[in-house]
Amino acid sequence: MPLMFFLKLYARFAALVMLVLVVCVALFVGVNSVRSQFWHERFPEPLMRWLQSDPDAAERYHWLGTLYDFEVTSPDELTLSPVTLERLGYDQIVSLASPAGYRILAAGPGGRVLQMEFDDPYQEVAEAVA
Repeated sequence: MPLMFFLKLYARFAALVMLVLVVCVALFVGVNSVRSQFWHERFPEPLMRWLQSDPDAAERYHWLGTLYDFEVTSPDELTLSPVTLERLGYDQIVSLASPAGYRILAAGPGGRVLQMEFDDPYQEVAEAVA
């Protein structure tokens, strides 16, 4: 067998290995971003549901505003995408990445929106619940 045959065969195998590697990395990045988004929405869900159930949450838990930038606002005052507004309409907890960390949104009583900002959601949600 000529040498060129083996070189072409090994080059094709190397190209196939690189293609599989690129596909695996793309799948890993895609799945990991979905997993991260899911975690950032499900971890603060009990806290947000608790605040959702209280019609006077902003006045009763005023200390959350100074620590975690807790606000109850109208959806018109926020610049949200139509997908985010639809998810809030379905009573889902929405997590948006912001430069300061993560902004957690939940539909509140009377069509209002509850929002909190967390730099480190794992630590700060635990502190807020405590």
